[in-house]
Amino acid sequence: MTQRMRLQILNSRSKGLRGSSPLSDPGFTKGILRALLVAAVGCLLASCVSGSSTRFAEIEEGAFTPMIKDITMLKVGDKAPMFEVSDVRGNRLKLSDRIGKNVIVLVFWSVYCEPCKSSMPAYNDIYRRYHRKGLDFYAVNMDGAEMSNAIRAFVEQENIQLTVLLDEPEGDSLRIADPYGVQGTPTIYVIDKGGRIVFSKAGTVTYEELSSVVKKELRKNE
Repeated sequence: MTQRMRLQILNSRSKGLRGSSPLSDPGFTKGILRALLVAAVGCLLASCVSGSSTRFAEIEEGAFTPMIKDITMLKVGDKAPMFEVSDVRGNRLKLSDRIGKNVIVLVFWSVYCEPCKSSMPAYNDIYRRYHRKGLDFYAVNMDGAEMSNAIRAFVEQENIQLTVLLDEPEGDSLRIADPYGVQGTPTIYVIDKGGRIVFSKAGTVTYEELSSVVKKELRKNE
């Protein structure tokens, strides 16, 4: 299914249309539904957010509206779910191999999410500042395998230095997004060396907010 078809489905849903929409099909699963919705969240947010190379795009309080009612984000103190997926270059990554070694940031994003893309320079800066001190930073893309060429092109064009992971379908779910309760993009988690969530947020955060959390966790490991 193309991204254009996905957005057409979303538009039909938002207008309350019924009948032939695939959303009325019982076989249209929860995991696939989220894949269709996350890009729309970014598109809806794009008109009210802006970013720069020194700060994250800031978002108006409450502007990020969860669109999957039966999904709950992980909370601070929760254990981070383990996963294994490929990065944009085809290398496999197991999160369990990184737990106990480094502090980890996960940001869920889409190439159709303008706040996500405008925040990438800031993500890059935080990664450059702290990766030698023990920070892993993964950008988990949720657009699907058919968008891999566009994802790679964006990564190369913007000189993204983070490890860009590609979420994968697993049965009727998404391998990373579902266990992490991702309702839309961007969604950000910070995981400590012990594998526990120490920060979680749906929507953009300031550069200072995220870097403060990262520095605090890294200091614990000195």
